Amino acid sequence: MKERVIRNRLRCKECGDIIESLTVHHYIECSCGKCAADGGKEYIRRVYAYEGVYEELSEVEKWDDELSYKAEKDIMEKGRTDIICPICHNAPEYEIKETPLNHKLGCITGGCKCGYIQLGI
Repeated sequence: MKERVIRNRLRCKECGDIIESLTVHHYIECSCGKCAADGGKEYIRRVYAYEGVYEELSEVEKWDDELSYKAEKDIMEKGRTDIICPICHNAPEYEIKETPLNHKLGCITGGCKCGYIQLGI
């Protein structure tokens, strides 16, 4: 099971600022300098003056990389997949995009409706 960062933000309990890191190396501090966020949607990193100075407001989405891999393999080998998402009970929707001439197979993108199965990640 993997997690993907949707929002990377926190609230400083000292000054009340809500800060959000938007890109991978976007390091941002609150106005009082007691806490900071970094990592954008790539990773969540916190810097703080003392434990408990901030409230975590980040949002992450869990997805199943093993089911996603199996679905991609089915699509490449059989042209379809019979895998059903255990959360939303839908088969992943997908499309095969063109790739450069040196690749034999196309790039698969898509996933199920709830995002638990993601293709092309």
